[in-house]
Amino acid sequence: PYKFVSFLRTALESDYVSAFINNWIDLIYGYKQTGKESEKNLNVFYYMTYEDKISVEQLNDPATRVSYEAQIVHFGQTPQKLFGKPHPQRMLSENLLNYKIIADPRADIKVYRPSKRDSKEIDKADHGGLKLEKRALLKMKVIN
Repeated sequence: PYKFVSFLRTALESDYVSAFINNWIDLIYGYKQTGKESEKNLNVFYYMTYEDKISVEQLNDPATRVSYEAQIVHFGQTPQKLFGKPHPQRMLSENLLNYKIIADPRADIKVYRPSKRDSKEIDKADHGGLKLEKRALLKMKVIN
């Protein structure tokens, strides 16, 4: 399980996913979930899947209520809409290295830019399957 989680984490933290995850968030939780934007993005689902389109509690006919509940249980519901405007794109790793770290001055934060000799040692070290950038390593001690 550790390697599997490490593999998924590496994929989710990749620049490719970072460049496009905002679009996925817009489709699932954002402004592209309903309305004209959902139609433009082919993101339209059966009306019963949207939480605000049907109220099972207000149905008087028991057979209709049971069939609606079965529909929801077997085919699922669209998640609640959380965002009304486009989600910002996540920063890519190449841009992260250019940012200044702002932290509590009591925190122990050290940024190392290894030499070529040290880079070889870093390559050999086990980092749980994660590929680390050779340009810098960041060591942090979090304080409460």
